[in-house]
Amino acid sequence: GVPDQKSRIYFQDKYQAQSFDATLEHLQSMGATVQEIDFKPFYQIAELLYTGAWIAERYAVLENFIREKPDSIHPVTYKVIKTAESMTAVDAFRDKYSLDELKHAVSQTLSSIDILCVPTLPRMYTVSEVEAAPIEVNSKLGVYTNFVNLLDLCGLAVPVEFRKDGLPGSVTLLSVAGADDRIAAVGRALHHGLSSGIGAKPYPLPAPNVSEEALQDHEMAVALVGAHMSGLPLNPQIVELGGRFIRKDRTATHYKLYLLDKSAPIRPGLVRSSNGTSIDLEIWSLPKNKFGYFMEQIGAPLGIGTIFLEDDEQVKGFICEVGGLEGSRDLTEYGGWRNYLQELQQV
Repeated sequence: GVPDQKSRIYFQDKYQAQSFDATLEHLQSMGATVQEIDFKPFYQIAELLYTGAWIAERYAVLENFIREKPDSIHPVTYKVIKTAESMTAVDAFRDKYSLDELKHAVSQTLSSIDILCVPTLPRMYTVSEVEAAPIEVNSKLGVYTNFVNLLDLCGLAVPVEFRKDGLPGSVTLLSVAGADDRIAAVGRALHHGLSSGIGAKPYPLPAPNVSEEALQDHEMAVALVGAHMSGLPLNPQIVELGGRFIRKDRTATHYKLYLLDKSAPIRPGLVRSSNGTSIDLEIWSLPKNKFGYFMEQIGAPLGIGTIFLEDDEQVKGFICEVGGLEGSRDLTEYGGWRNYLQELQQV
């Protein structure tokens, strides 16, 4: 999910707009489906953080400090937090009701997407600009993040390609509480796909930590070859069961791929064949105690069997019954389901 064109805010920073558009194109090349959403309710929630009664929560934490050592607090921080002294319990309830209404307004949106992708900040500001209007500028800097805590979301800022003006680029990935592994997996792939070095320094970006990809004792590896892969229509089925992305991989050189267009959404069937080739796939982890629930959602002619990978590793994954392929189109030449989907988009 991304802010739609009408609700994107950049405060006239054209380079930030270009950077965000380029990052979205890269996400799509990774297999993500980009869905534009109305972002106005999120902005309204962001405004509540510093204009609503939540300032009183900060005041409650620092109350004794404010009264005993007011001169030790930064004057801007002091000015913001002191506004809580004029707030009442009525203000707190009124703002809570407003937040509840806005939460309801965005709940359907959040449930319809896996990840929310936003610019980490709408515009680059100089130090002098912040010093000249600290409250106003900091409020603007937080338009894409000030709603996160109030909605109990998890978030990860990811470095991307440098902007065309030479300043650093970044997007923030957000999702519901507890989905940290989901945004971490996508964030790592995005980071390594768009960054060749560490910041502006000449040091190369280290390869991903292999230990992060290791299966836990309670997990099993599952190979996905079609509509269950990341960003595709059936991916929520495995995500909702606690599945997490491990890596991209390929089969051994004796598989063929066919189009099963009689099912919705369309999906492929992987078949072992002596005259086949290597087929792209994704390796996901799935909690062992959820595997039965996953199997219940798989209909004929698909099933789960043993797939041989190009390094001779064996993993459980989607295979197809040969008897269910009558009249099916052979997609083996594409080398993978995503390649075929890209051709469909160009037609």
